[in-house]
Amino acid sequence: MLASKIIEARAGTILGCAADFREAIKTAFPQSGTLERSKAIRRAFQAIRIAVNQEVLNLQTFLDSCPDLFMDTKLSRAKAGKADEESNSLLIIITFHSLEERLVS
Repeated sequence: MLASKIIEARAGTILGCAADFREAIKTAFPQSGTLERSKAIRRAFQAIRIAVNQEVLNLQTFLDSCPDLFMDTKLSRAKAGKADEESNSLLIIITFHSLEERLVS
């Protein structure tokens, strides 16, 4: 529904600024209250930011490289003669939305 309203809004014109996009989103939720519309607008902008910045792909690439990063650290410590010292590693990742949460979990 939202996608079709955005396509409809840009038919024959371009959405030249954020306000144009916001108005297109509002038309998709005409009966909703201010709070619901506000949430929809924030989520739409968030979805665009995630897609444009390739945030999911970047996070997945990072997560895939983590085992190699930790192995490199252990090898570096071994070469430096510190292999006998404890070299446990801990990775903490803070997520901000459910897409990230699913990948990190």
